[in-house]
Amino acid sequence: MRSICSFVVLALTLLLPASLHAQPQATSPQAETPPPPAGEPREPKTFTRPPEPLREDEPDEPPEHEPAVTFGKNPISIEMGDFTLTPFLEARFRLEVRENVYGNGQQAAKSVHFVTSRVRLGLDAQWKFLRVMMQIQDVRLLGTRPGFDDGGSFALHQGILEFGNDERGYVRVGRQEITYGNERMIGPLDWEMGARSFGALRLHGFFGDKVEVDAFGSMLARQQNFTDDTVTPPASVQNHGSYLAAVNVIYKRSAAMRLEGYVLYRHDRPSVVLPLPVKNDIVSPGVYVTGLPV
Repeated sequence: MRSICSFVVLALTLLLPASLHAQPQATSPQAETPPPPAGEPREPKTFTRPPEPLREDEPDEPPEHEPAVTFGKNPISIEMGDFTLTPFLEARFRLEVRENVYGNGQQAAKSVHFVTSRVRLGLDAQWKFLRVMMQIQDVRLLGTRPGFDDGGSFALHQGILEFGNDERGYVRVGRQEITYGNERMIGPLDWEMGARSFGALRLHGFFGDKVEVDAFGSMLARQQNFTDDTVTPPASVQNHGSYLAAVNVIYKRSAAMRLEGYVLYRHDRPSVVLPLPVKNDIVSPGVYVTGLPV
């Protein structure tokens, strides 16, 4: 009987896990971590997230070559190596209502209303130091506007060919917008639907981070020959066109202080409206300062 009991005890000892029949070990009171004093926050428990396995469609190394076509700095521009293509579209509509309109010193109408519109479509292409940009616009006037034409026009607003970069400067030729003195002297007059652009040759240079020099020459009116009927006998008048030129030197003293010195030159030709065979030359130097002195 004793042999049978001994056999049963031995079998149970071999089959049960060691954690159940292991002897408890005495622990030292110094080994236990004491609880934090009352009023002090407990340190949060930290967990280490195991690394997520790679999916089969994810490469474990970045691709050696970038894609051939990417988006540029402009959200709608497309870059293909050194070539950047940027299309742009603009549509503007403005409603005007005028009450008690006066014209020629008399009240022309009690109320007029009209809608002016401008739609522009263009494309800007750049390759290294070469840039070509074309922009056409259509301007319309819908409604009543006594004393004025309909203002409708469809023409090339800008069309330029440019050589240069943003570090040393550029040479630009063609129809373009020009801004001097924050549009206080020369600007595109963007409030008008037709706006303003110049057929000009423009040179712009960067000299360090603080100095820029800009110069341009533009033809405002082409050469024209006409007959002056205001004199007897009628006289034949020949002109050489009207021109506008300017030189502008910019000094950026700081991010908040900007100084500009400029010289403007304009030559007006006699025309059918002003047929006097005289030259009108205007030279206007000046200084333009903007920003905070301190």
